Amino acid sequence: MEAEHFLTKNMDTEDTGKKQDPQDKKSTDRYVQADIATSFVILVGVFFPSVTGIMAGSNRSGNLRDASRSIPLGTISATTLTSIVYLLGTIMIAASVDEMFIRDKFGQSAFSALVVAELAVPHPMVVYVGSLIATTGAGMQSLT
Repeated sequence: MEAEHFLTKNMDTEDTGKKQDPQDKKSTDRYVQADIATSFVILVGVFFPSVTGIMAGSNRSGNLRDASRSIPLGTISATTLTSIVYLLGTIMIAASVDEMFIRDKFGQSAFSALVVAELAVPHPMVVYVGSLIATTGAGMQSLT
């Protein structure tokens, strides 16, 4: 077989054979290219911090009147509410963003911009500042 029948890195399935410069926004295709960069470790790294804060309340269980009833009820309620909020957020973003942006892992189709930041009201910096404040708050919570 000839070499032109195989896909190479940064090559689309409908590539016309022309080389694309990723820095040139006019010549870059706005479609997502295939890449194998997601792994179980990355997914755990994203999901694990979102649910570990639920257990932080168990450290303060000494103030509860009926701890054996309140801790399981509170933990299950917090896990359920957190899962519902994350699921609703995912559905709302999926309903308001084009499929091309949803399938993009590295921001190539959005020209290296965060799609969620572009949807933010009143300014895209709201997402960046919110992420910084949330990260700082999570770090300070670990000090207790």
